[in-house]
Amino acid sequence: MKNISSISIIIIGYNTCCQLKNLLYSINQVAGDHISEVVYVDDGSTDNSFEVYLEYKLKYKKIGKKLTKNMGRSFATQKGIDLASGAW
Repeated sequence: MKNISSISIIIIGYNTCCQLKNLLYSINQVAGDHISEVVYVDDGSTDNSFEVYLEYKLKYKKIGKKLTKNMGRSFATQKGIDLASGAW
């Protein structure tokens, strides 16, 4: 059962290495105990986006999944939802 008082931030990315760093920095600026985790689904990137996510120091729990090929935003979003433990 998912924790009803927690929020999972789900990020879908495809070759967004540079933008991802800025996004993760912004997420780290958010204060609140209601955020339980950050889930990143890499939709088959050919740059080092997934490695950037894995190496970035977040103050929240991190979950990452790299798809072997680009499956599309809908598929990647559903994968992120499946990995998330938060209610929202």
